[in-house]
Amino acid sequence: MFMNFGYNKSYYFILHTGVDEHLIERILDPSYLDGVASTFSGLKNILKKSATKAKAWVGEAGGAYNNGHHLVSDAFVYSFWYLDQLGMSIVYDTRTYCRKNKSRLL
Repeated sequence: MFMNFGYNKSYYFILHTGVDEHLIERILDPSYLDGVASTFSGLKNILKKSATKAKAWVGEAGGAYNNGHHLVSDAFVYSFWYLDQLGMSIVYDTRTYCRKNKSRLL
């Protein structure tokens, strides 16, 4: 985590690299996806104990780095990861969730 322009910014790719041969297995494993709950919970607790009125938000969520994996990140199966993240955001009082989206030009 590092400071930048008055806010904390952290990169966390729960699914790891897009070239991982176990990417689909991770997406479909609820216990694996729950591993990020401690990150959401920890941030909620920090904000709750602070004197500020700051709210947590997720920006540029992408799941797997290196642009994901063709026929995984750009397919229906990826929605399981995304919907899990949205649900966890709600549970831990995250106010804004921005999904990273890339359009490829041919």
